[in-house]
Amino acid sequence: MQVELRAGAHLTLLSQEDMAKEVSRLGDLWREVERERAGETLRVPAASFTTTATGKGTAVVYRVPQGFDAWIVRATFDYATSNAKTGHACDIRLCYGSDTPSNLLAVNATIPSVYEASRNHAPFVRGGSQIVAAIKTGPVSTSIWVSVQVILVSRTALKRDPTQ
Repeated sequence: MQVELRAGAHLTLLSQEDMAKEVSRLGDLWREVERERAGETLRVPAASFTTTATGKGTAVVYRVPQGFDAWIVRATFDYATSNAKTGHACDIRLCYGSDTPSNLLAVNATIPSVYEASRNHAPFVRGGSQIVAAIKTGPVSTSIWVSVQVILVSRTALKRDPTQ
């Protein structure tokens, strides 16, 4: 094989082994981009708040990090002495969005309660916004435990090749 290089030309030859490593590295980078685009399911540990003597209470359950978006796919409300068979009738609200408290998630009107949705039907929350749980006319002077599950997606899913 005869190769003629001119002034300022650059030639890099890769062995079969080096080429396989580079293809593998690029494949790993692409899989990371796809994972971020698909989203990551995050289970937020239960936050608690205590209702007042009139059965009212509220707590910030989760704040979506800046640079991410989230879908609320599950929320649970419970308290220590609750009874799943009878439940405690109350007004449960899950508000989302920092400047739109009117965004309410429909939740069953009893505690314990579970809300579930597919990503297609789940409420969408922008980064920086918070998810707030509120109870009106609930059990009095009781610690309420609320947990949420969200699909968290980076708004900057496309990455640059770190070797460039």
